Amino acid sequence: MKRFSFRLDRVLEVRRRQEERAQQVFSEACRERNQSRERLDDCEQALDDHITQFQNQAQNGFSALEALLHSSFSDKLRTEARDEQDVLLECENQVETKREDLIASMKRKKILETLRERRQGEHLKSIRREEQKEIDDQAGRQNHHQEHEKAVNA
Repeated sequence: MKRFSFRLDRVLEVRRRQEERAQQVFSEACRERNQSRERLDDCEQALDDHITQFQNQAQNGFSALEALLHSSFSDKLRTEARDEQDVLLECENQVETKREDLIASMKRKKILETLRERRQGEHLKSIRREEQKEIDDQAGRQNHHQEHEKAVNA
């Protein structure tokens, strides 16, 4: 009996590697998104802390220079937060793009795996048919031989 051979095994292996690579790229995009989210949280926390500090100082009074410095620093923190929001939005878009790429890669691989399984099933059915045919032929020969023996002995 011949061994099962799938002509597209090399293509399937390439598709598996492509899926692994797509998974790595997707994971990296998720990691970058999470880092951006953490940076945004840090920026927002720094702004909140600065505003709280300013409000505490305002109760004790402060000079116009201190108010100007506070305003300038608050503007800087808000700008950083807006910039990080833009980065986070871009990261979210990248994650979605990489997710779609991964799903497409998984589908391409799955198609070949399904085809391979189907062909392997067909191969096994063919082997079973051949084995059954051999059994039937052997039984037929044995039956024919027994009938021949009976005829000769009769």
